[in-house]
Amino acid sequence: MIENKKMEKKIRQENAKNHDNFYKTSMLSKQQRDNATSIAEKYMDFSDFGKSAYGFEKAYNSFKDREDKFIEYLKYFDGKNLAIVYKNSELPVAVIKGVINCFRNLKNMEKEHKEMFLLYMDGITKTKSFGLVKNFIKKADKEYIKTTAENILKEDSNKKEIVDNIIKGFN
Repeated sequence: MIENKKMEKKIRQENAKNHDNFYKTSMLSKQQRDNATSIAEKYMDFSDFGKSAYGFEKAYNSFKDREDKFIEYLKYFDGKNLAIVYKNSELPVAVIKGVINCFRNLKNMEKEHKEMFLLYMDGITKTKSFGLVKNFIKKADKEYIKTTAENILKEDSNKKEIVDNIIKGFN
């Protein structure tokens, strides 16, 4: 019986040693991690996030520090879906601000981004409890949204209805 305990102790010690060595040798250098990350991002498939409220918030949390990737996700998600997936749940204010900032920080808002902007801002106004949530959006953000929507309308008069909905919603 004493021999069994000694043998078990020896096995545990050996396993612990092997376990420690595994983690010491499996650590990747910063360069290796960065290379792996860049490869993963290059071939990223947004279908892992899903087109749901949970998926949208998961993507926001994953990419809130990487606006270039978040704008790519916004293209994938499509602003028309926002009101649909948030018809039974509130869109968190932090996520709304993240979407607004993502567009605000674009260095060059191309036609594609302008269309996305309108769809997302209109979608935000149609989410559950937006009337209450909009009270937590800064005045400067509301002004940015209205001004940007009006500037888009000046370029494309066919967008009058959606721009009017956005302006009315963010007043």
